[in-house]
Amino acid sequence: TVTYISLLGIEQTRNRIDNKRKQAEMILDDLWPQAGTIHDVIRHICERTK
Repeated sequence: TVTYISLLGIEQTRNRIDNKRKQAEMILDDLWPQAGTIHDVIRHICERTK
């Protein structure tokens, strides 16, 4: 199975996830500033380990 980790390595994959999370949160802030729960879901998905 091909995964981001197998292609990029763990550090580069984590960096990519962090960049995408920041982009998603900036877009969300512009569209819906009171979206705290959605921010929590995004953070949970990006920080999970399994």
